[in-house]
Amino acid sequence: MNISNIGIFSNDINGLSGSFIYSLSHGLISGGLFLLVGMLYSRYHTKNIKYYRGLSLIKPLFILFLFLFNLSNLSFPLSLGFIAENLILFSTIDISPFLTLLTSLACLLLPIVMIWTFQRISFGRISNYLPVIFSDLNIKEINLIFSLFLFSTILGIKPQYLLESIFLPLSSILI
Repeated sequence: MNISNIGIFSNDINGLSGSFIYSLSHGLISGGLFLLVGMLYSRYHTKNIKYYRGLSLIKPLFILFLFLFNLSNLSFPLSLGFIAENLILFSTIDISPFLTLLTSLACLLLPIVMIWTFQRISFGRISNYLPVIFSDLNIKEINLIFSLFLFSTILGIKPQYLLESIFLPLSSILI
């Protein structure tokens, strides 16, 4: 979320737009990730990562959504975060190339943690710590998670709808 602050203080319409979009993206994607983690916790009542090894063998749909939300959180192309990060980075490069370099470095370090966590949870043989193997996502959970992902992906593919609606209010802030 610090990249959003950089966009706000860039004093540029692209930076302000990127900050607004980044905050919206963060709300959608982090909400989806927290829902997925909450679904795991409600089934197994533990937050320890080593207990969740090998979930791709027993929960393939859960792992698919976790993978898609991880990609969106990493600002993969066609996600809303990708548009926001690019707008913010393009607005800061004229102000301070060094700040843009540091921000880009931070954006590149996040995938290390996310990929490591996803790999630990998803792959390998099934953990011996799991007392009971629960079923995969039910239809209510699928509808909830899919609607969050669909909304963020549609706005990532067609950001002009969002950008057109926020341009006038944000440009009035700069005057």
